[in-house]
Amino acid sequence: MPLTLDATVGGASANTYITLTAAETYFESRLDITAWDAATDDDKNRALATATRLLDSMYVWANFAVDSTQRLHWPRVFMLDAKRRDTILSTVIPEELGFAAAELANTLLVSDRTLDSDIETQGLTKLVAGSVELEFKDSVFAKIISDLVVNFIPTHWGYLTGQGGFGSVELQRA
Repeated sequence: MPLTLDATVGGASANTYITLTAAETYFESRLDITAWDAATDDDKNRALATATRLLDSMYVWANFAVDSTQRLHWPRVFMLDAKRRDTILSTVIPEELGFAAAELANTLLVSDRTLDSDIETQGLTKLVAGSVELEFKDSVFAKIISDLVVNFIPTHWGYLTGQGGFGSVELQRA
């Protein structure tokens, strides 16, 4: 069954921070969107909804949700815009958050970043075929949210957890 996106700001059934139309407009000025262009509208919708869920589950957002009945973590109260000049109205989702969701959706269409990477989880740093030699890192983490996505979100809006940043714990090889 096709997924219907709901981008209602503060909505009880909202499932995305950006509409498909807005994401398409954003990608019109973006290079290297082969996966996005090749995807069906339903796959794009699913990627946008998944990206929004990942952002909400992996970020600890500053301040508080506007309403206890809203499904998503945004909108939030007393939030400053990206330039720290103005307060973000509780009736809008910041453009940067929508762009971050679109970029994460695009990376999810390229490959499912939520799956464990064998190389990262095992920490393989070197493999030599002659006389077989393997080398592993002492600690590893899987990076679900790319640096490009992180760069859209101002640090004063919150912080990312669970991928080697503040608030996460690295795995230690025994």
